[in-house]
Amino acid sequence: MLNEELRLVVGKVIFTCDQPPNTHNAIASLEKRNPGIGAQWVVVDKQQSSRVPRPKETIFLRGTCDFGEIQYWRVHVEIKGTVTQVDGMTAPFEVEDFSSRNQITCRERR
Repeated sequence: MLNEELRLVVGKVIFTCDQPPNTHNAIASLEKRNPGIGAQWVVVDKQQSSRVPRPKETIFLRGTCDFGEIQYWRVHVEIKGTVTQVDGMTAPFEVEDFSSRNQITCRERR
């Protein structure tokens, strides 16, 4: 049974590559925190993909918020892999990024 006091929050990560890497391991996390000084980010959902984007790969993340709560939400992405350089050598790459944080107030359905 679905709890009517919870609301769905969705994070979407899209990887696009002009030239696909040799290897690709992406970890995406949907994180939330309550307002206030010292509040910590908490991982709500975490998905991993090692599929090489040719040219695109999408990861969806899901969470819920409690009715009436105000929370900050963001997506955290870590990507590691290897690429072939112009000289033919293989080189590792690593990227870490955060989306802008979004304040969400869970409201009653309309």
